[in-house]
Amino acid sequence: MHELSVCRQLVQQLTQLAQKHQATKITLVELSVGALSGIEPDLLKMAFPMAVKGSVAEDATLSIVCQPVTVKCRDCHKESEVATNQLTCPHCASHQTQLTGGDAMLLTRFSMRQEEENHCV
Repeated sequence: MHELSVCRQLVQQLTQLAQKHQATKITLVELSVGALSGIEPDLLKMAFPMAVKGSVAEDATLSIVCQPVTVKCRDCHKESEVATNQLTCPHCASHQTQLTGGDAMLLTRFSMRQEEENHCV
């Protein structure tokens, strides 16, 4: 399951972002996962708790937004949502399309906080 290695890379990125912003906890992680990204959202959800264990994101909530595949037609110039296995233009049936979305996984949003330390006097 390569989703575990994807999650581990995500944890590294989140750790760097937390350090940069002097945060001690990541509380929310929102990902955009394209239908052609090669990432299975359900497997990603299963791998996430294992990958974040012991990290700054250990208690974070994972939210995944699935993105459809979109193409732009080079003939009629319209951008459309298409099925993952049908990249032709739904308007003019041209095969001259360019993939414009749905092939990536992106960290779209995250929330973090800084824990206050309790000092005993």
